[in-house]
Amino acid sequence: MKPSSRVLIAGLIIELMLAAIGAFLIMQLKSGAMTASTNVADASATIMTVLGTVMGVLGGLILAIYVIQKRRGS
Repeated sequence: MKPSSRVLIAGLIIELMLAAIGAFLIMQLKSGAMTASTNVADASATIMTVLGTVMGVLGGLILAIYVIQKRRGS
């Protein structure tokens, strides 16, 4: 398997894990298993904003690494 393909697969797995963590946290807030200092809607919006930013930055980084790997001829 080419290194550039490995980069894309690893990036996809990490992105899916981050999305699963976000869904888990929001489900815990809505079910009452976790308590927030603000209301549930604000806490959910904050979680989605932070995870969306992290996923966007990570996605851009993964694409940049992929392009570098492709240019190296891997």
